[in-house]
Amino acid sequence: MKSNNLWIYLSIIICILASIRISLRKILSHIDLDKDIIAAILECVIGLLAFIYLLLNYKRINLNKINNNHIFNFILVSFFTLISSILVIYTLSLTNNTSSIVSIINFNVVLTLLISILYFKEKINIYTFSGIFMSFIGILLIVNYHDI
Repeated sequence: MKSNNLWIYLSIIICILASIRISLRKILSHIDLDKDIIAAILECVIGLLAFIYLLLNYKRINLNKINNNHIFNFILVSFFTLISSILVIYTLSLTNNTSSIVSIINFNVVLTLLISILYFKEKINIYTFSGIFMSFIGILLIVNYHDI
């Protein structure tokens, strides 16, 4: 396995893990509790596992490398993660059409690419632009014809 292609293999593994995660969240969405409580419990368990990971890797932690801007970004990402988790659990509980929900959620790839172009000044080629356009058309088709 070439190291310059490692990102491809890791991305495939992440894709598989994300599919399993969404399927398990769908199962959790059927618990007879408020969806925000289910999501908060889930995020607490994730936090506990992350804390254990940090304890096991404490020698690699150098707090001098973390500044106030980093702390703000950690808090902001955590906030968005919790809100996203609550909305995903709630949305999954509303329908049996999990694949349509996931397709719309995963449109974030296109939005992230657009943010990367505008904010990080990344360049795209005509093929990437074509992919963005086709993804947008695909989302329109899913949203308009999801219950046929």
